[in-house]
This record gives sequence, structure tokens and C-alpha cells, in this order.
Amino acid sequence: MVALGPMATGGKVENDLQFFVPLGSIVVCVDPYGNKLEGDDRLVRRAIAEKEEAVSRMAPKDVTAAGKELFKVINKTYSNLDWQGKVIRGLDGDFEVHPPYKEDNVRGNTEDAVARIRKVVKKFHSDLMKKSEVDVSS
Repeated sequence: MVALGPMATGGKVENDLQFFVPLGSIVVCVDPYGNKLEGDDRLVRRAIAEKEEAVSRMAPKDVTAAGKELFKVINKTYSNLDWQGKVIRGLDGDFEVHPPYKEDNVRGNTEDAVARIRKVVKKFHSDLMKKSEVDVSS
């Protein structure tokens, strides 16, 4: 918290804290009893685990920008995704999307999952084409 002092308000004091803390000072609030909140360690461990998972799900460096964006789009409807080299893979083994990440490059074990992901890939490329046409004409 940054405290406001009388100088900042032109001499007008808005609260008692302004009498004791100079303008621009950083105020740190400390529990005078030194109590530790229950569950702090658990929250930190969970945040670290989430960050590690996010880092592990990052695309390899040699994947195209379209491939990275397609991963994000598929991830909105099918959150159980991972990269296996350059291949986008459903962790349940339902499907894989191979480079160049077109509709015909979707393969898998489950017909329903493959059909659903093919629709997502088709729409992704359709939207990408529309966007590039708008960018070119602008």
C-alpha cells in the first residue's frame, strides 16, 4: 500500500495515517501474532504444479504459429491435450493432429472424437483464411 501524505492533498488530511506516514512510503502490514494461515503451503504447491503443467504443455520451438494457435483452439473444447513432438495429441488416445495441421491430418481411435476435432480444425482454418483476407484488404 502506498500512503498519501498531507503534501499530496495540498495540506488537506483525509485520514489519520497521513499524519504518520510520509507521501510515497510503502506500508507493510504484518500479523502482530505471527499467525500462519492454514493451507498456505497447499496453495503454493498447487500453483507450482499448475505452472509446471502449463510449461510442459508449451509447444516445441519448431512448431508453426498456426499449429500453436490450433492447439489453443482445440484446448478450449478438449482440455486433455499434449504435444508429442510436433503432433497435437489427445491424452486419452482419442485423436492426433499431425503437421501441417489440416483437416485431413486428424487421426485417431475414436470416430466421434476424430469427427469432432476435424470440425474444429476445419473451422480454425476457415476463420484463419477469413482473417487473412480482412488483413490483406485493410
